Amino acid sequence: MESIRVAQVTSLDPESLSSLVKCSQEEGFRHLVRLVKEYEQGENTFSRQGEALFAAIRGEQIVGVCGLNQDPYSQDKTGRVRRLYVLPEFRRSGIGRKLTEEVIKETAKYYKRLVLRTDNEAAAKFYEALGFIQTNRVEGSTHVMKLTPNHPADKQETNVLLEREGWTLYEDKYGKLYYTQTNNESVVMLAKDEDCFILIKQFRRAVQSSVIQLPGGGVNAGESLESAAKREFLEETGYSCGDVIYLGKMWSSSWRSNEMTHVFYTEEVSPPDLQRLENHESIEVLRVEVKDCLNLIKANEISDPELTFALLQALLRGLLTGHGR
Repeated sequence: MESIRVAQVTSLDPESLSSLVKCSQEEGFRHLVRLVKEYEQGENTFSRQGEALFAAIRGEQIVGVCGLNQDPYSQDKTGRVRRLYVLPEFRRSGIGRKLTEEVIKETAKYYKRLVLRTDNEAAAKFYEALGFIQTNRVEGSTHVMKLTPNHPADKQETNVLLEREGWTLYEDKYGKLYYTQTNNESVVMLAKDEDCFILIKQFRRAVQSSVIQLPGGGVNAGESLESAAKREFLEETGYSCGDVIYLGKMWSSSWRSNEMTHVFYTEEVSPPDLQRLENHESIEVLRVEVKDCLNLIKANEISDPELTFALLQALLRGLLTGHGR
């Protein structure tokens, strides 16, 4: 099965939920009909502070959704789970859990507790398995989760310093800074052509130096991780590629941000065409022999974490056998 990713949706085309709406109606549910209607009318676009809508995406298809709203019944800091639904053929694969866990993590940034209402026995058991408890003390709710260190809430007091276009900059009580992104996933490609890796070199302002690294970039809305990796590889190097292998994901700087990088590998490389760079990009394409690349890492002359992670995964999986180090 093609990989499924969970991402926050900041601009929703209601038509993209048509299959979910149809299936939910056939099952006797009306909550997705209300989601689309309220979104189109501007009544609930999940865009206020402390609100978010998450989608599970397979290729170009949305297969599940779950939202977070401010709880309208509570006077204190309370979030509410809204409109969870996963297509029947994708259930029992952890997608509902992933969607709800993203809502829980988002809730922890703004609220002290998270509530929901359900009259479905199976749904109640699902939520209780995630840590919700039944309650009759919260208006309009059947379940509540208090956010404590046992759940993915901040263990340190933080202040929001800046919010801009999906970016939030925080300062903890010790004066340390970190930031989060709404669209926090990126992709990179480790491509091997004969005995050489196809790498890139570009100037990075944060370190005031040119860095040798893997070609890659962001994931567009509705785009699969694999498609994004192939597209970025073509745009930055001019090379295209065939089949790829997923090597895993990594937090590139977990102490500083929530950026997650997905790493791919390929040996099916086609002759180069012209680069398709954005206006702000100036990228030099390098062909570095595998053994030289390993030696440069050993000598600490290449220190990019995504490149070193990719090489380690490729070595551990036996993809680079026969290369001296």
